[in-house]
Amino acid sequence: MIVVTGATGKVGRQVVTALKARGAAFRVTSRDPKKAAEILGADVSVVTADYAKPETLGPALRGADHLFLLCGPNEFKADLEIRLADAAKAAGVQHIVKLSVYGADERSSATVMRDHRRVETHIEGLGLDWTHLRPNLFMQHFLNHAASIKAEGVFHAPLAEARVSVIDTRDIGAVAAVALTEPGHAGRAYELTGPAAPSYGEIAKMFTRALGRPIRYEPISAEEGHRRLRAAGSAEWHATVLSEIYTFFRAGEGARVDSAVERVTGRTARSMESFIADHRAAFSA
Repeated sequence: MIVVTGATGKVGRQVVTALKARGAAFRVTSRDPKKAAEILGADVSVVTADYAKPETLGPALRGADHLFLLCGPNEFKADLEIRLADAAKAAGVQHIVKLSVYGADERSSATVMRDHRRVETHIEGLGLDWTHLRPNLFMQHFLNHAASIKAEGVFHAPLAEARVSVIDTRDIGAVAAVALTEPGHAGRAYELTGPAAPSYGEIAKMFTRALGRPIRYEPISAEEGHRRLRAAGSAEWHATVLSEIYTFFRAGEGARVDSAVERVTGRTARSMESFIADHRAAFSA
């Protein structure tokens, strides 16, 4: 039995979809099972679990041998994930597949990279099988720019002309499903990227070709990026985390392309062009 946490988020939904396609036996956890069932479908088994309530974790994990570990954005994310990993060991889980982050490193200047590596290290010390998935920036983040692309033909980001090997969350879900259902992935850390590392200026040209109208990318400063995040409702801690990630990318640290998606799934990772084509309606005026 597989337990999937974070199942209603961008990646978690894709893990559920991929596990369904494989006919795998799994259940998902949620603080709000009714809402999760509405999102994921009545055919998905949902149990109550709240990282902030340790007493709910053991029952949710009972009988599971594999865990997909994902905690959504949270100021105390690393501590909560460590709590869940400990509960998984206590419940008899044998293999943890953790959603980490591209560039996870205890020496990183970015808090999120350090925190993810701290959780990875803790899991590695539990004596269980483990697999770390380290995806780069999600292509799906461009859906956050859909309104400005539709209305004004423009999108903004504090990335200058840095290249980023963006990845489709559907490919992350596919890799996770393989790692959760097939042998041979224990003790592996996979850097998950798309097949290329375009700049945002090049991505704007891809949008232009796909939509048949001019789309432009306008870089903004790091300070303006932080201000916009706060204005959009991000808490200060979250805006700071995202700003540090943008700094990481501007330094050219997100440009490496890895073939892990193809090695694990047997097919090439989706391109940015294919992502735009598949989501054209969301960007079309």
